[in-house]
Amino acid sequence: MNKIRDVLVIGAGIAGCSVALALARKGVNVSIVTSEFDQRTYHSTFVQHEHFEEKVFSLQSDRMTELCCSRAADQLMNHSRRSVTELLETHYLVDRNGNVDIHRCLQEQLKLLSNVEWLSNCSLIELLTLHQHSNKANDAYKSPTCFGALICHQNTLEVEAIFAKETILATGGACSLYPFSTHHPMVRGLGYAIAERAGARLLNLGDYEFYPLGFYAKNKSSYPIPLELLQLGGLICSSPGATPLEVSADGHLSFQIYQQLILHKQEHMWLDLTHLDFVKIKDSFPALEAHCMSQGFNIAKDLIPVIPVACYSCGGVAVNKCGQTNLQRLRAVGEVSCTGLVYDFKDEALTVLESLTWAIACAEDILKFLPKLIYYFPPFKEETLPVLQKGRFFEEDWLILKQIMWRYVGVVRDIHRLERGRRLIQDLTSVIEEEKSSQCSLELIHLSNALHTAALICQDAYRKKLTYPKAAKTYTLATDKT
Repeated sequence: MNKIRDVLVIGAGIAGCSVALALARKGVNVSIVTSEFDQRTYHSTFVQHEHFEEKVFSLQSDRMTELCCSRAADQLMNHSRRSVTELLETHYLVDRNGNVDIHRCLQEQLKLLSNVEWLSNCSLIELLTLHQHSNKANDAYKSPTCFGALICHQNTLEVEAIFAKETILATGGACSLYPFSTHHPMVRGLGYAIAERAGARLLNLGDYEFYPLGFYAKNKSSYPIPLELLQLGGLICSSPGATPLEVSADGHLSFQIYQQLILHKQEHMWLDLTHLDFVKIKDSFPALEAHCMSQGFNIAKDLIPVIPVACYSCGGVAVNKCGQTNLQRLRAVGEVSCTGLVYDFKDEALTVLESLTWAIACAEDILKFLPKLIYYFPPFKEETLPVLQKGRFFEEDWLILKQIMWRYVGVVRDIHRLERGRRLIQDLTSVIEEEKSSQCSLELIHLSNALHTAALICQDAYRKKLTYPKAAKTYTLATDKT
């Protein structure tokens, strides 16, 4: 009989660490499945300390009209302060630029708890459900229920079935299906595809936010450049000495820049700050100056390569205010979930608050039932364990998929682009599935899941006619981050 975990958390980003910490502090045994890139520290885990506190205060004092679900909005406004206090406040790690390293705050606390089990260097393969993985035929007629997950140990390629009373998805979004994003390159929508196959309900998957000014970088996360620089006189041009592009910080800025890229057949545009007061820029945006220097650009003398970047998945696995999905014993937190909050993602503090708030609510709801319920675990179909082999790295296929998403399901969309993108994804999927049936590898599984998610995004956008550019809208200006 497999060892049964109390709570299995899949993903060790901000959301996963938050819910694991909230549970572990109450004495619950928590197992965290973490891939190698979950130990990352990238810019989106950093939030200005002052801005973070201002955001908490503003949520408590003003109703945010852009939050469309009233119950979700009330939860964020009424409980964000408590979530910050319980999870972060006594362990703030603030750097010299005034940024809080949220991820490190959470991980440092988790490392001190003996009831936290780390399942490192593992990949999620499938969620275990009664109707798909039970040997009892009658279980197919029971309410859709998750009882754990299949995970692959990346070093040995061994696939293991892990049984759990409660399973929590915290696998992040899918922004890195696009070639340029603010996320780690491995954030490719794994959770969406696996949750959908298990029977979870997905919402708004086709709606994505693109940040107009990202530092141009290949195969790594793009740094979001504050739009305030445009208000201070920063210029965007196609090449050094070219006529600057007339831009405004509204919802059409990404579209304008993309149009210029196509017009001039360039990979990126340039941001010119050389005519501005360098001392003022350095004092106001120290992290930007440090990042540019680390990439070999001096903002006092050099133009900065910029491009629109995918920054936020607006949809995901539908959850209630406690992170519960439509599958019993399966919950989701963080960007993989869709809580009912809809906003223009230009404010990282807001998304961090959403993750912290839902993590606390999710943990408290689990604590109500965990000691009381008798959890059912069926006899498991051992034949459903896949045998994985070493496979080649599908770099060319990844590049094709990302270009399809960028050209047809990206900054510029129309019905014809979405339809063509959907067909191209289907063609690539048929090739990969045929190869996977004869020789299954972890690389093929990752690519197959990414294609599945890409198809879901394209289908949802096509069905709802989510075409870009949308009507003009005002961006919340980004803060300086490390």
